[in-house]
Amino acid sequence: MMLGEILASLAGVGFGVFQSMNRRAAFGIDVLRATFIVLLVSALFLGFVSLLFEDLDLLWNAPLSSWVLFIVAGLIHFLLGWTLLNISQRRIGAARTGALVGTAPLFATMIAAIMLGEWLKPMAVVGVMVVVIGVYFTTPKENKSIVSANPSSEELLTPKGLRSALFGLATALCWAVSPVFIRQALKGLPSPLLGVELGMIACTLGYGILLWVQRKRFTDGAPSREAIILLTIGGVISGAAIWARWAAIDLTSVAIVTTLSLFSVIVVMILSPIVVGGKQEKPTTQAILGAIMIVAGSVMLVLFSGKHM
Repeated sequence: MMLGEILASLAGVGFGVFQSMNRRAAFGIDVLRATFIVLLVSALFLGFVSLLFEDLDLLWNAPLSSWVLFIVAGLIHFLLGWTLLNISQRRIGAARTGALVGTAPLFATMIAAIMLGEWLKPMAVVGVMVVVIGVYFTTPKENKSIVSANPSSEELLTPKGLRSALFGLATALCWAVSPVFIRQALKGLPSPLLGVELGMIACTLGYGILLWVQRKRFTDGAPSREAIILLTIGGVISGAAIWARWAAIDLTSVAIVTTLSLFSVIVVMILSPIVVGGKQEKPTTQAILGAIMIVAGSVMLVLFSGKHM
């Protein structure tokens, strides 16, 4: 496995750890404030690392187009992507949203082929599909429906159900499109770390404005101390994972990075019973099968990846 694949896998592991901690923190804080804290901590952490290890002249000498592309990538991935994710989870639940967001590698494979000429070999495409199916299997079933308290497959096929599903698919699309902007931006500013910092600053400011506009909603008091601590640690882990993901995009194909990032699903499945607790967090036989498919599909993707015309 090459450096790009290793970084993409580490990014997936980091996201999984962050998501598990975020689940626990959710008991003591609302989604909007939690997201802002994570973004702020991530931006501060990446800014500190940039000051220590990066040549800031790269930033000042970079063309304006690279600044704009990095900021757009950040806004698409975080501000728009995370907002759509939250809307989808509220409409159809976290489980179904997870399955829809798991289609991101399929979108990424098609977009990267068309926009960047990164054509995968047929067997690598099969690997992507195996990973997506594995994500679906690891997604728990919820006793909750957007139409009634008793879910049914027929209800999900109604116009209302299909409209609600679009938010989850739109999230996957955002996370598949943002790497295209990152790849183009790196041509003028060859520093994934400085690039992700630009995107994080823009998103933090965006969420800060949103938080100020919605400030009258927060009538439930201050967040719990445990939530603040968990989100602070999670912000550092999330920032490091984002940095690894953007660095991987500079080293290997977008489809590979997007697919290997789904290792987060396995990490969440393992850590959630420990961090969150509760019988609903214990992995089922189907979830374990899905995890095996994710690993198998990822191995196929790495083994058979390469440009194919």
